[in-house]
Amino acid sequence: MDLRTELERFISTELVADGDGKPLSPDDDLLDGGIIDSAGILQLISYLEERFGFQVSDEELTAENFRTVDDLASFVEAKTQAQS
Repeated sequence: MDLRTELERFISTELVADGDGKPLSPDDDLLDGGIIDSAGILQLISYLEERFGFQVSDEELTAENFRTVDDLASFVEAKTQAQS
């Protein structure tokens, strides 16, 4: 499973605030679209840190990194490459 698919699956099964069951697309606005709430962001950060073995700093908690699945995947890729 590729990274974007893994992130979409985690978000749609564990974090979706409204639970309407519609598929999540890579460019859906997770924040302004109400797909995940503030508690969901905390769960997402915890998942990323545990799953990918990096820490998310306060400076990295930006809309640019967490707005869409594509943005999130780019952030994760950059963080994991920086670890190598």
